[in-house]
Amino acid sequence: MTNDSYIKLKPSMYILQETESRYKFVQTGRRRILTFDVDPLAKEIIESLKQEKSYSEFISDFSKRYRASDVSDCLRTMESQGIVRIFKEQKDSKFQRQI
Repeated sequence: MTNDSYIKLKPSMYILQETESRYKFVQTGRRRILTFDVDPLAKEIIESLKQEKSYSEFISDFSKRYRASDVSDCLRTMESQGIVRIFKEQKDSKFQRQI
């Protein structure tokens, strides 16, 4: 990812904690419910992505506590399942409001 990429949780995503290590992800836009076992890394990522963040800063911060490859793998999995969104900064503010 480049420096002008951002990452955030999808706004149509509700996250419910079933147990200490099992989360349920409710995707209202797709009417889909996913259940995953989550490790401490995934928990921290979910908690920190309640607000939009710069992708490069995010990786840099998490690489202090976790291997960068583990962080990237976790984010790719979350993106492929529709939990997070990684996107380029848009110059058009109207488009940014729609994201």
